[in-house]
Amino acid sequence: MRGLVEGRALVTSLSLEELRRRLETEACPAAIVVDGDEVDATDLVEAAGGAAVLVIGAADAPAGLVEPWTDVAPADVPVEEVALRLARVLKGRQQRLELARTTDTLAHTSHQLERFVYTASHDLKEPLRAITGFSRLLVTRHADQLEDQARTYLDFVTDGAERLGRMINALQTFSVLSRHEVSTAEVSLSSVVEELLVDLDTDGVELTIGDLPTVRSDRTLVTEVVRVLLDNALRYRADGSQDGSPHEVTVEARSAPESWTLDVIDSGIGVAPNDHERIFDMFARLHTREAYAGQGIGLAVARMAAGRLGGRIEVDSGLGEGSTFRVTVPVVA
Repeated sequence: MRGLVEGRALVTSLSLEELRRRLETEACPAAIVVDGDEVDATDLVEAAGGAAVLVIGAADAPAGLVEPWTDVAPADVPVEEVALRLARVLKGRQQRLELARTTDTLAHTSHQLERFVYTASHDLKEPLRAITGFSRLLVTRHADQLEDQARTYLDFVTDGAERLGRMINALQTFSVLSRHEVSTAEVSLSSVVEELLVDLDTDGVELTIGDLPTVRSDRTLVTEVVRVLLDNALRYRADGSQDGSPHEVTVEARSAPESWTLDVIDSGIGVAPNDHERIFDMFARLHTREAYAGQGIGLAVARMAAGRLGGRIEVDSGLGEGSTFRVTVPVVA
């Protein structure tokens, strides 16, 4: 057997303690083949680091050998079968290493993208302020020298610059929250909703706030999730129902042993089932800006913030049937 795995594996019947010492002082082999009657295989997997593990002759199948880079074989297995099993766990180990490298690359790319979004959005604000400011100066100080068509063009420039400014602010919010260091504290959902409603338009809305609990979570992220959902529920109103009833928005929440859930329910325009996922995409818009203001970023920010809390956002809605947005977040100690 030693000839089959020479240079690729360490064949040993050492005790676990001796094996640990060897792994600490020598380069970790690609694979370790051990006698299952002499070494606890589950402990060995923990001690083996990045090595593949093949256990031969264990009295019972070890509970910890479930990963593709681990395997167990009976004591009387032919040497050819050992070679095949060893090749299989080595392949599993290689896939594990490739997955780890891919994960590291994605994490690095994501970090660089977050830095780019934050820096770009910050640097774009200065020239944007100049465009907006000088356009307004032309209109206010030289209005008598401008033709009607020129003033209309300047209004387009100013409106476009202001919309771009709002999009940049939303991108900055996304970037800041994606880099936000999550902390845990007592968060009163009632106070969060109460504070948010001060700055939201509730005219003509029949608003119902249930008995909202206090939860342990990150207040910044929770506030952003609730802000987006409340803002959308209040904004996307139907043109008017046949019976003349007001637009209704209800906020409910409940706690369970393993999670807490918050529902924001509205009687508005609703969302078609085939758009339930699309509305969470960045810059996704289902309506014109003339019909409903917004940048198409809010729900993407809310889903990202909920994800950073370990939670999720789901929508239950139909076109013209109102919507229920449900946030579920696991309980933390």
